[in-house]
Amino acid sequence: MKPHILIVDDLDNNLTATAGLLADLNAEMVLARNGREALLQLTRHEFAVVLLDAHMPDMDGFEVVKLMAGVSRTRTIPIIFMSAVFKDDQHALVGYDLGAVDYLVKPFPPEFLRAKVKVFLELYRQKEHIRAQEQAIRLFHNLLDESSDEILIFDLQSGLLVDANVTAFQRLGLERNEAIGEFHLEDCHLIIGQYREMELLLERIRSQGRLIVEGAYRDAQRQHHYTETNLQIFAQGEQKLLLAMLRDVTQRKQAELALSRAQADALKANQAKSDFLAAMSHEIRTPMNIILGMGDVLLETPLSAEQKNYLTMLRTAGDNLLLLINDILDLSKIEANKLQIASEPIQIHALAKEVTDMLRVLAQKKGLSLELRMAPEIPAWILADSIRLKQCFYNLISNGIKFTDQGGVLVEIGLDPKKADTLLIVVADSGIGIDPHQQESIFESFTQSDSGISRRYGGTGLGLSLTRNLLTMMGGHIWVNSQRGQGSRFMFTIPLRPTDPVVPHITSSTVHTNPAPGTGTALNILLVEDVEENRELITIYLENTKHTLHTVADGAAAVELVKQHPFDLILMDIEMPVMNGLRATTLIRAWEKKSGQPRPMVILALSAHSMEGEAKQCRDAGCDDHLSKPISKKTLLAALDRFGTKRPNP
Repeated sequence: MKPHILIVDDLDNNLTATAGLLADLNAEMVLARNGREALLQLTRHEFAVVLLDAHMPDMDGFEVVKLMAGVSRTRTIPIIFMSAVFKDDQHALVGYDLGAVDYLVKPFPPEFLRAKVKVFLELYRQKEHIRAQEQAIRLFHNLLDESSDEILIFDLQSGLLVDANVTAFQRLGLERNEAIGEFHLEDCHLIIGQYREMELLLERIRSQGRLIVEGAYRDAQRQHHYTETNLQIFAQGEQKLLLAMLRDVTQRKQAELALSRAQADALKANQAKSDFLAAMSHEIRTPMNIILGMGDVLLETPLSAEQKNYLTMLRTAGDNLLLLINDILDLSKIEANKLQIASEPIQIHALAKEVTDMLRVLAQKKGLSLELRMAPEIPAWILADSIRLKQCFYNLISNGIKFTDQGGVLVEIGLDPKKADTLLIVVADSGIGIDPHQQESIFESFTQSDSGISRRYGGTGLGLSLTRNLLTMMGGHIWVNSQRGQGSRFMFTIPLRPTDPVVPHITSSTVHTNPAPGTGTALNILLVEDVEENRELITIYLENTKHTLHTVADGAAAVELVKQHPFDLILMDIEMPVMNGLRATTLIRAWEKKSGQPRPMVILALSAHSMEGEAKQCRDAGCDDHLSKPISKKTLLAALDRFGTKRPNP
């Protein structure tokens, strides 16, 4: 906005001439022909300068000045008297005494007036600038005082407080005049914090540009409070200042602490669940080892057809229970983020064929067909997790067989038409189908399409949930298309990552036939097992074999015995009283090294646990391999044949 100039003269010619003289000064000219008009204009505008004729009829310039002096708004406006009549110096002094800044007698050089007016216009502009700055400063201070944050400014050289907002003074318990220039930065422990000294703090700020310091204190009621102070150095002219903005973050900190405690509690609960599942796995697998093992032994004895049928049913029920235990453990591992997905070369067709061949007997019992088709463009070898992918195939195909009474199940492996780098596997059945509104819920844990399904077909509803979680971890996806009574098409994808074939290492001892388990090298074996029934079972397994078996009931007895009579192979249970299997294995390996044994003994861990990482713990302790209970006779004899050659006779 342009500054205003008030020109007061009773002669129009003088008004016009003066306004013309000042026209290029970038100011707004306001003209008045007498004193009364001048006073009226003074109420309407703010003026940078007033050019006032001293002698006018009715109300002369001196009277106008007197009236202006009585009003605070107009009292400080610069006034230049202009007069064609000069009586004497005393008359001019009266004008000065009334408040005029100059007294010009006409005629005067035009440039003389222009120069004076320019000075007052510049002074007015500077005054307006200062006033705007003061207004901004007042507004800023008001905003700072309204802030709940404590804001303090310190002089870097002296460390003394330069200014602060009301909130800061209230917490310090000081008045402004008591704190400014007296309160020192090092007295503010919430700002200095762990740095103790001002110089250490400033050095850190200079190196980082800015710094956030956390602090804590107790109020008068002994309540904990937490603070966060943002520190930054800035300059005001030659002066270096430190700006400290201190915020109370008690609520946020309490929320963080509560969240941290909740996370710790959740981790503790999750660990408790994992421990419980591990314990239950051990407690269930231990008797299952006896049940299934003794069933295998009985099946090798002379039996009637009816007895053999009963034992087969018992064995099938035991296998199903074992599958359920494994599914629960796998789901628990996924929820705890403890299950790892492997990436290894596999033959996808061979893997799928292995599963379909295994389940074909089940399909044939129901009079169903089970067919496997694979597109010719699929690479023979890909990278995937063979165990988990086999689990997905097994769950989906066995589900298809379970819920199908007529027709069959078709497994198709091909490329995803939408993504060339993705495999699409379809497991289609002609079974009972699924209502559309239930097709998403069946992938939830312990969920089936309706309660009648569970009563009629059995199952826990874990298989599909586990399959979806496994496929997600492998970078895949699963969905279903189905109608009630029209069968189902379960489709899943996995990334297609072709790889080179794995060439088996051929040695002179490579055998191209599959000898019966238990026909390998005769071994002197030590069984370390605390459960008497398990010792009896292994003893029965090894009857009528070449092997010699000794048994002890705990790890400590095993350590002492091997020092006296080294063995070819040790079957080491993990969970035992007195001394567990891992500790015993560690001590045996240390003794072998210390005593310079020429041939380390083969140690196979036997465990009723099946939690992620246990096999690694066994290997880290010095075991050669890890066998999970329940262990069939065939599995044990195959392991003895495989590892019996690792420690040949001298």
